[in-house]
Amino acid sequence: MRLQRFDLQGVLLEEQQLLQILPSFTFGVGFDRFEFLGLEPRSVATALSTDGRRFLTATIGDSLHLLEFDAAGDYETPEWPLFVGQLPELDGAKVTVLGEFGLTLGNSPDGSIASFDNLAVFDDNRQIFSEDFAAGQPPWAVTSTGVSVENGFMALGRSTNSTIVKAVGRNPAWQDTRVEVDLVVHKGSGGLWIGDTSGPPSQRFSKFQVMLDPELQQATLSWTFSALIDGQLVLVNARHFTETVPLSVNLPYRLRLGVIGGRLGIWLRPLLPIRRTFQRPGSGPWGGLVLTTIRTENLHFMSSGGISLNQEDLNESVPTTQLPSPISEIRQWEWGNRQWTGATLARDNRVILRLGLFFWQLFNDAEATIALGNKVGRENGSFIAPLSLAAGADERLYVLDAGNARIQVFDREGQYITQWGSPGSTPGAFDFGGGATAEEFAGSIAVGQDGCIYVADVFNRRIQKFAP
Repeated sequence: MRLQRFDLQGVLLEEQQLLQILPSFTFGVGFDRFEFLGLEPRSVATALSTDGRRFLTATIGDSLHLLEFDAAGDYETPEWPLFVGQLPELDGAKVTVLGEFGLTLGNSPDGSIASFDNLAVFDDNRQIFSEDFAAGQPPWAVTSTGVSVENGFMALGRSTNSTIVKAVGRNPAWQDTRVEVDLVVHKGSGGLWIGDTSGPPSQRFSKFQVMLDPELQQATLSWTFSALIDGQLVLVNARHFTETVPLSVNLPYRLRLGVIGGRLGIWLRPLLPIRRTFQRPGSGPWGGLVLTTIRTENLHFMSSGGISLNQEDLNESVPTTQLPSPISEIRQWEWGNRQWTGATLARDNRVILRLGLFFWQLFNDAEATIALGNKVGRENGSFIAPLSLAAGADERLYVLDAGNARIQVFDREGQYITQWGSPGSTPGAFDFGGGATAEEFAGSIAVGQDGCIYVADVFNRRIQKFAP
């Protein structure tokens, strides 16, 4: 997900990657098939506060997230020290962890799926190994069943009856090392381990493993070692500790596990600046976000099935009446020093306008609401999947009528004025997708301070600019 800034001539001035989130993907191994629901691009919406903070909405899997960035588009997330302490002892001697690491999945009842990226091994503060999986499955990754490299991430999948899934890298020269990896758990649990398990059974060894389980909201450190019992080396599995951690499925975390100077440490850092998470209500892929500045600045966070109103501290939600159809876009603007609010209901083929503040429960009040698009079709004023709307200073409303590949223009009373556009790829034509449902279209429209109209012509992979 990138933030791009252009000048009025369309020249790219600045580009910044805000987030890296996995899209949806499916992979199969043998008779097992693993499916992951990732970022829904059409759920992404953005708004700026008066103090320069940038807010984003994004649907990832089954959850709707509100993210916050500073004025520069940057963010910081805290790092949680899950465990830092002295290594345990075996027969009075400190445990030595030699050069082996592994990426693995937990033995969850319904199976496990996890993705890994940006793997790195450090000797003290010196990086001695790295892997970003950009070239596919690396040769060092000795794996059993259930592996795929998708979008620069290595995904591991394990069904209920599969053998253990792992990816292992070794270098016997490594000692006192730290291993880091970006980890996304999609289902069940996943994690990493360090140790030395490659020697024959007669040799003493020790392995530390940390697993993240979002469903149980916990991180677990386990210690597997060989102990001398009745003159024989015997494998022993000892759970070291379990820590309650606020984890979410499908979200990335930076996991660090290290043994340096005789001390074991585990650290975890969220990689997304998430302020609020909502269970995704209703249906539909869309999302929207709008800020109001009348009286006090409040952030209004729209979900695909209705709307939640977040107060200034973003910690309290006020439930509102849900509309009969998912909202694909929401905008707020001023005409004549008065506040207007509008929304597109793509699945319902309607656009709703309201004079006044953001009280969506009043959208059921016919006297206070203007509804555009009373029927489906290609006639003037009718829509097929209206996805987006924008208001100009000339008190005209511009509606992106995706199914008709056109922009329709209305006055403040909702009366049709004119239109332009047709299907195609030539200048002035549009391709917003197509299909039997509104969810198969994509596009957006905005009006700049100069009065020009900007249209995200998605499937032509361009932004078109039109004069007022």
